[in-house]
Amino acid sequence: MNHVPVTLLYGSATLLLLGLLGANVSRARGRTGLTDTPDKELLRVIRAHGNCAEWAPALVLMLLLLELSGVAGLRLHLFGGAILLARIVHAAGVLLKSSISVGGATLTYLLILAMPIYGLVLHFRG
Repeated sequence: MNHVPVTLLYGSATLLLLGLLGANVSRARGRTGLTDTPDKELLRVIRAHGNCAEWAPALVLMLLLLELSGVAGLRLHLFGGAILLARIVHAAGVLLKSSISVGGATLTYLLILAMPIYGLVLHFRG
C-alpha cells in the first residue's frame, strides 16, 4: 500500500526532469569535448541542471513531510504541481535564454517560504 502517493507522483516527475537535464549536460559536454573552459551553451545547460538539483530535493522533501503530516490531497497537489511547474519553467527559461526563468525562480522562492511556514503552522496548531 502506497502511503505517500502525492509525493511519489511529484517526486518521480521532478526526478525525471532532473535526469533529463543531466542527460542534456552530458550531451552538451560530449559536443564540446569536456573542456575546462566550457562555452556559453554548456554553461547554460549545466546551470539548468544544477539549479534543479539544488532546489528540487528540499522541495520534494518538504512535500513528503507535509504528506506524512496528514495534509489534504488537494493542497499537496497544489504544492507538488507548483514545484514541478516552477522547475520546468525555470529550466526552460535558462535553456532558451528567456526571462521566463524569473517566473520559475520566483515560484520556487514562494514555495520555499510557503511550504515550511505551512508546516510550522501545522506543528504549532497541533
